[in-house]
Amino acid sequence: MREVQLVFGLAIAAGGACAQEPCAPRWQGFALNDAGHVLYADASGPTLYVGGSFTTPAAYIAAFTGDGFAPVGGNLHGDVRSITRHNDGGGSTLYVAGFIGVPRSAGFSDNVARLENGAFVPFGSAGTSSWMSALTSYNFGAGPRLMGSGGFGFPCEYVTEWTGSAWQCMGQGLGSVVTDSVVFDDGSGRALFCVGSLIVNGAPFSEGIGIGKWNGTAWSTVNGGIRGGSGTTCTVFDAGSGPELIVGGSFLGAGPTSGWTQARNIARWNGQRWAPLGAGLNNQVRALAVFDDGSGPKLYAAGDFTIAGTAPAQRLARWDGTAWSACPAGGVPTGTINDMTVFDPDGNGPQMPYLAVTGSFGAVAGGAIAAANFALLVPGRSTGDFNQDGGVDGADVEAFFESWEAGDAAADLNGDGGVDGSDVAAFFVAWSSGLCG
Repeated sequence: MREVQLVFGLAIAAGGACAQEPCAPRWQGFALNDAGHVLYADASGPTLYVGGSFTTPAAYIAAFTGDGFAPVGGNLHGDVRSITRHNDGGGSTLYVAGFIGVPRSAGFSDNVARLENGAFVPFGSAGTSSWMSALTSYNFGAGPRLMGSGGFGFPCEYVTEWTGSAWQCMGQGLGSVVTDSVVFDDGSGRALFCVGSLIVNGAPFSEGIGIGKWNGTAWSTVNGGIRGGSGTTCTVFDAGSGPELIVGGSFLGAGPTSGWTQARNIARWNGQRWAPLGAGLNNQVRALAVFDDGSGPKLYAAGDFTIAGTAPAQRLARWDGTAWSACPAGGVPTGTINDMTVFDPDGNGPQMPYLAVTGSFGAVAGGAIAAANFALLVPGRSTGDFNQDGGVDGADVEAFFESWEAGDAAADLNGDGGVDGSDVAAFFVAWSSGLCG
């Protein structure tokens, strides 16, 4: 301990040689031979799953662990459009949906499946033979449920749920498919908010478009819904005044017929009213994620747009609660981003999470870095910022040595599986020089 105190004292005296400004975020490019449609970050891994139309380096779904891709299961015969993890009582496992055509007996096939013994298999006695676009796992007290939405009609009208033993309808259903969903409490209790080109059945056509709310027993509208288009994606973001539901898509605004709010392709719902996010975005929003690129948590939006607020932005932009700005590392000059998610390659380790994006594109960073349909945005904070408070100073030295003396995995900065003197050296290299990573 005395040696630690001595090193700590010298560090304080040195004054924290790293500049206090965060390092710049940067891109890493990877390759899929066709479009990526969906991403799912599995916290139990940590593993990132990507699904889409690609066939190499794996067919339709692949696992990414930080350096490259690996196959996942088998038995898929087409595009993967949704991935989630769900536990219906038999243990947590991976579920996929899309145009996957998993073979079933008697010549039929299903487009929703789960991973069992290394292969994707259909499940349930009835299943669904239509394509599916969205899966969401939730539990509002009646047990775990897996919602699925796709191109099927009567009797379930585009949406159904798996109870663990059978598929069942969800109320009166919806008038079209769900493209994304998120659990959110807008002040009236936890509910599943779903967006798409949908119509909430049982509601007036003019007051129930683009977004619906499922409380576990019935659907309801959300203060008039979307105006002049449809929702595509949704998430929850707290800009400082409490969590709000953020909806992106291709629309003009949101709210009731009498007095709806103009909101260009993105809007927020706080449980009382709809509001815009500045001047919005000039084209469709396809994905949303809350990500810290080294400057603090921001709402990232991705899609087809080239203007965010009033600033040029190549299909990727960030909202800080007040204004829009372009991604500081540059965006995607051509093509589109279909999905993005936050991915933490070292779990609880000191490395900050990355932002993964997938879609149909050939380059990122404004065209400077080749990336075929998949890329990672690496946050720009020094590894010397051990306590992740935005500065590199004596407090980081103290935090590191507390972790190092306890043998915590977070202190394994060189990634060799042990906590020893080499990690001390790795820490001080980063702390004194401000290396990004």
